Amino acid sequence: MPPMRAHNLHALASLIITSGAAVNSSFQVGKLIQTYGNWISDNDEGVQGGSRAAIRALGAVLIDHSPALRILLDFGTPPLAAVRNDSLVNVILEHLRRVSARRIASSATTMVTLFCHLAEVSAEQRASCPMPFNADAADICLCYAVRNLLRLRLELDELSLAKLMRSLLLLPSFTNAFLPTYTQASPSSNYMVNQSLVILLAHFGQSSRADFVQISFDAVIGLLPKPNPCYEIHTVSWLLLSALVHICPGAVASVFDTVLAPILLVHVHPCSNPNPEARIKALSLLHTLMCALDAQGKFSEFTIATLIESAVLPNLVWYTGRTANSTRKAALAVLHGVLHSALTPSTGLSMEQTGIQPILRLLPVLGTSLDEYDTSSREISLSCLTTLLNCLPPTSLQLNSVLELYPAIVKRLDDSLDDIRLEACATFSAFARVTPPNALTETILEYCIEHFLVHLDDANVNVQSAVFQALLTIGSVGPLAKVMLSRKVSEISFSHRDPALAIRLLNVLNLS
Repeated sequence: MPPMRAHNLHALASLIITSGAAVNSSFQVGKLIQTYGNWISDNDEGVQGGSRAAIRALGAVLIDHSPALRILLDFGTPPLAAVRNDSLVNVILEHLRRVSARRIASSATTMVTLFCHLAEVSAEQRASCPMPFNADAADICLCYAVRNLLRLRLELDELSLAKLMRSLLLLPSFTNAFLPTYTQASPSSNYMVNQSLVILLAHFGQSSRADFVQISFDAVIGLLPKPNPCYEIHTVSWLLLSALVHICPGAVASVFDTVLAPILLVHVHPCSNPNPEARIKALSLLHTLMCALDAQGKFSEFTIATLIESAVLPNLVWYTGRTANSTRKAALAVLHGVLHSALTPSTGLSMEQTGIQPILRLLPVLGTSLDEYDTSSREISLSCLTTLLNCLPPTSLQLNSVLELYPAIVKRLDDSLDDIRLEACATFSAFARVTPPNALTETILEYCIEHFLVHLDDANVNVQSAVFQALLTIGSVGPLAKVMLSRKVSEISFSHRDPALAIRLLNVLNLS
């Protein structure tokens, strides 16, 4: 039977060549694709060769007759299980290498379109049903397509180049190769990716991968459609957006207000994106952008205020459940990234950058977040709270904020994690600086001082030092605080295992 099948396939190739334009119906093209998909990987070499001959002939027909190509694109692409460089796009490319230069030039856009379609379908398939082995095989298949396409010496216009770049960014192996952290010491499975990129850079006269992405960045990002209402996580649009944020965050940050904000903000707001899992992914992507070194200092004051209002606050609303907890944690991470992206070595975050209203709205929400079950959420909340308090003018904190925050901060001195206890001391020092002296009543002062003095004798010397500094800050609030602190220190100093630090604190208070 294999010899008969091989003979029939060669006969089919001859028939396609002689019939030419007659092969233009969806039934005919679909039947030929199915034949290719079933027999191109046959164990018999004769059947494989016959199938290749038939599909080469089909390639010629598709190139000569655009209606047949349209049918192919509507029909779909061959299965990913096809043998590496025996995919339909490569068979057509191999055929094109044997035709005239005029025909090659006239087919450039057609071939890029076919390659892009194959890449997009491959990307969406693995995003909706991840299968690492098949993903590697698909990328290798497409590496051959890139190599063959570029060896044709095609002259691509700006739009075709942008489409080609978009397709490459959809493929995990290529995306990883474009990352700034990528090194040549990669798994051997990426050999084809490296080889394809070398050919790609040489073809377009670029010396580095980063420069190559930059030359087509504006055109590629312009291919992102308007979300309606949101991108599905497994679609080409979302995969492209994610790739751009990871590969060139600096360029993305530069156009955030004009291009990215309208797209990203609808994905992170609960009203426009009620799917919590998708919203967590969008928040994580936003956090990646905020924390990228290339993006630091590139966000406007308007962006900072908008992100707090539209991305952070709506997702910090308290709901029960593990997913809700993950959403709040992702929102806290975004806030942490937003606040620290606004910091520069010479100037700190100012109230002009964030606006007073977002800060006032954030303070009680962060106070509530200090009780999160997740330790990293508590630590991030304290860090954000410290940053926000430090950007307020001295003694400007309102009484209701004082009453909400002081017990929540002091409570974290008893946390199980030393890093959180250290951060609580820094947060309380910032809190004491912006608290009006008359707001710290005798009851509040006594509560805070007693709790801090317990930890002045902590087993961790770093915590002892941090508590010491926090107590000095309390003592500097006003005469009442200084007198009460001196009295409390005198009462407990000899009950500590090592009274040296308490005695030192007392001496500093007496000298000040």
